[in-house]
Formats: sequence, C-alpha cells, structure tokens
Amino acid sequence: MSTNKYDIIVVGGGIVGLATAYKLSLKVPNKTILVLEKEQEVAAHQTGHNSGVIHSGIYYKPGSYKAVKCVEGRRELVQFVKRSQHRSRYLWENYCRYPRK
Repeated sequence: MSTNKYDIIVVGGGIVGLATAYKLSLKVPNKTILVLEKEQEVAAHQTGHNSGVIHSGIYYKPGSYKAVKCVEGRRELVQFVKRSQHRSRYLWENYCRYPRK
C-alpha cells in the first residue's frame, strides 16, 4: 500500500478536474496535487467527445458575462499553449492563430 501524502486531491480527470488542478498548481505551487481518474486515460467521457470549438462570444450580447468569459477563455488558451512545455501544433494551428487561414 502506498503511503504518499498530498495537500490537494482533485477527483475527476475531465476538463473541469484538470483545469482545477492546473489553476491550483499556479495559485499554490508549493502544494502537492493528485488528480484521481477512474478511467485508463483523462478526458475519456464528455470532455473527449465535444466538438473542440472555442467559442468566440460573437453570439452573445456584447459586454455580457458570457461574451466577456468567451474572450477571456480564448486569450487564456492562447497564453497556455504559448507557455506550455507540452506545446501542441494542432492546438496552435486550429484554435490559437488569428485570423485563421
């Protein structure tokens, strides 16, 4: 039996669980974080079955909460991919370049 100890445990390796663990790692970098997932890989359910579309907010009322969050979310994705040690050409080519060719 393992006797590892963690400061924070996140249950679920979908987009919400992984995003939560990532943000916590930035906010409290001195804490150890464990993500528990019952499947053999992360994003095995709904997260892995969505269309992958990054919503730009153009369908929401300008300045509304949803529109603002869509713009902020895209900006965060671009910054994440730029600074990530796991850069993905697919993510960059399909979601982060603007305007898309």
